[in-house]
Amino acid sequence: MAVDLRCVRRWPSTKAREWAQAFVAAFCADERVDAIVAVGSAVRGVGHETSDLDLVLVYRGEQPSLGTPPIDVDVRAFARDQVEAKVAEGHDLLGWALRFGVAVCERNGYWTKLHTRWLNRVPLPSAGVSLARAERAERLARELLASGDEDAALELAVAMLTHRARVCQRPHAAPPARGSRIDLSTSAWRSAALIRRLVTGVLIAAAP
Repeated sequence: MAVDLRCVRRWPSTKAREWAQAFVAAFCADERVDAIVAVGSAVRGVGHETSDLDLVLVYRGEQPSLGTPPIDVDVRAFARDQVEAKVAEGHDLLGWALRFGVAVCERNGYWTKLHTRWLNRVPLPSAGVSLARAERAERLARELLASGDEDAALELAVAMLTHRARVCQRPHAAPPARGSRIDLSTSAWRSAALIRRLVTGVLIAAAP
């Protein structure tokens, strides 16, 4: 399979880059592997020091041994015959990979065909998963804001609101709290005071 890691626009560390390059070269040549997909802020080019590189590996037959990645690389392996069922159930990582991931390599167009089948119908993750991710993003945003990294805190504040909004989009969910509608296009969003208001809950969409 052809291998292309140019989709990773910002590596979390030199060690992560070296490990991922060796890992991808080895596993893309493995006949059991149908695809490796890169996901996350490293692919979008907006990563910061807390960002990981996420790799999704789809295999057939016996699961290959993945080794031990560095702390800033996360590899998740999925059996091919279970992937579509997990997507249909709203699996968060696989849904995210189908929406925003980039195939580093694929065998016989596997990932491209999967993406085509699920285009525009990937379900949202469960309310519980969305809330857990919102809480994690909020916690990290607080830490980054306290350390003075306002750009990274802003990215996580947006992620926090996105996950909260997913909960509100589900049937019988409570509507967003008053004042939670925000114009993300304005330069005022770069205001540290506004970010602080976001991460302390003043403008967070209400949970059900």
